[in-house]
Amino acid sequence: MTLEEKCRKLPVRPGVYLMKGPSGEVLYVGKARSLRARVRSYIQARSSLGRDTRPLVRFLLERVSDVDYIVTDTEKEALILEDTLIKKYRPKYNVRFRDDKTYINLRLTIKDEFPRLHIVRRPARDGSMLFGPYPSSQAVRDTLKLVQKIFQLRSCSDRELANRTRPCIQNQIKKCSAPCVGYVKRDQYMENVREVILFLHGKGSELEKALSLKMKRSSEREDFEEAARIRDLIASIKKTIEKQKVVLYYDKDVDIFAGYRDGRSMAIQVLNMRKGVLLGSKAYVLKSIFPEDKETISSFLYQYYIQGCNVIPDEIALQEKLDGGKALAERLGDIRGGRVRFVVPKSGELHRLVKMAGENAHASLTTDRGQEEEMKDVLGSLKEKLDLKSVPRRIEAYDMSNISGSLAVGSLAMFKDGQPLKDGFRRFKIRDADGRDDCGMMYEVLSRRFSEAWEHPDLIIVDGGKGQLNAALKALEEKGKNIDAVSFAKGEKDKVYIPHVKEPICLKEGSGELLFLQRIRDEAHRFAVSYHIKLRKKRDLSSVLDVVEGIGEKRKMELLRHFASVERIKEAGIEEIAAVPLIGMDLAQEIFNHFHPA
Repeated sequence: MTLEEKCRKLPVRPGVYLMKGPSGEVLYVGKARSLRARVRSYIQARSSLGRDTRPLVRFLLERVSDVDYIVTDTEKEALILEDTLIKKYRPKYNVRFRDDKTYINLRLTIKDEFPRLHIVRRPARDGSMLFGPYPSSQAVRDTLKLVQKIFQLRSCSDRELANRTRPCIQNQIKKCSAPCVGYVKRDQYMENVREVILFLHGKGSELEKALSLKMKRSSEREDFEEAARIRDLIASIKKTIEKQKVVLYYDKDVDIFAGYRDGRSMAIQVLNMRKGVLLGSKAYVLKSIFPEDKETISSFLYQYYIQGCNVIPDEIALQEKLDGGKALAERLGDIRGGRVRFVVPKSGELHRLVKMAGENAHASLTTDRGQEEEMKDVLGSLKEKLDLKSVPRRIEAYDMSNISGSLAVGSLAMFKDGQPLKDGFRRFKIRDADGRDDCGMMYEVLSRRFSEAWEHPDLIIVDGGKGQLNAALKALEEKGKNIDAVSFAKGEKDKVYIPHVKEPICLKEGSGELLFLQRIRDEAHRFAVSYHIKLRKKRDLSSVLDVVEGIGEKRKMELLRHFASVERIKEAGIEEIAAVPLIGMDLAQEIFNHFHPA
């Protein structure tokens, strides 16, 4: 049966379709209100490729050999199923949301008896109040410090709150009102919480009125010290609020999305408005995008909020109406626990902001194209200067880390077209080689890596000198891999060693080639060191616990899971240690005595 014949037999119902290549691989997953109408539009386009101007139609449809489909009862079910299948098959031509640096939010645990305000990157939707997103980690940390200074909410965990018997240092430095030991009544604490909410919602005038009233009451009671403290707090709040610029007189939370496409790439700009204040802006550049703009934006929105765990606002402003927008709004509303509206403003301030987002998307795509061209030049230059067989589009960098030969580990950092490919990062515990033998460790890691059926790189960069390079070449030769390899030592920032050449190659200081190699090497080093530190913390904690009678593997794992470091156990009280599962009061006393001998 030909694709045209199969298309005519597709149902006129909502569902998901899968476009497949000659070997059965899934090339693209899409959803549709009517499977027949959507798939037919693509199949018909294939017969008139010369006249079709849609991006990637030629690149995808010439490779499609078959189309499968799954019928759903509703368009919303199709939306959910599409996301599941994209995660399962990871199709080459679908929109894939990648955001390693998610926005930071402030989370207020409003359901707790004494709510806590703290920083989260991927907030759970558990009924807590969320403020943000803030694109700058420094900005949100400064805000949190100010809130703690002004309103003195607790920063400790629920377990610490329940088990503490004396106030911590945060109370001593006037950054916590110590609800853990009853220094503040709940009514008074919740009044501070309400003031925090006003402050974080940008309602400065209401907060100033409330604080001014409290200052007046303190003066009337002749509590002049408290009145002076509140006066200083009002001044701090005014100073902070002056830095916030209200760009939209709107009492709702709004996210604004606009895109700009140029051929096979599309940039999507996001503006985050909270109560009229522009908190953040970020651009995402998507490559090799097949679907039309409306479908691309729809797929991106779903992944941005569902997979990215970003806070869902009251309204989402767009350039144009989405296909399947009603189903997407319902799905987001289910998750948010409240209505979500898509709006397409035609005039006014919100329309101006959507237009501004589109202009920023255009600028972001232009900048990305320039950076792409610059990186192509750098990679091409590396091919010539390092005498490589091909342009190194895919690079793997290796580094080792240990202290006096103990807990030796290796790392693999992968780059593609000049950008880190986080899915390709790997860590290795050294099993056989002596931890003091850098060359032996390099040989072991490369041997293990090329025993796996992963995609091969164009270039391997190993940290070190000639010895490490020769170890890597030996491992490659034994595995039958003909791959370019060089070494780049930390102590010799401008020297690169290549095979069969005695003297190193010196790259010009400050050149794009040298800076790129340094960036790759530093990323591999950071990754190796972070793994080594993680293992060392676990070892240190385990070794300390081994000498305490009554602690076996299960109890040790519970303590590791709860405290994560020796320092945390040293700081903990008996009640907090006893609250750990499987420990109990008697054993907690033993652990406490071990760290606090009489």
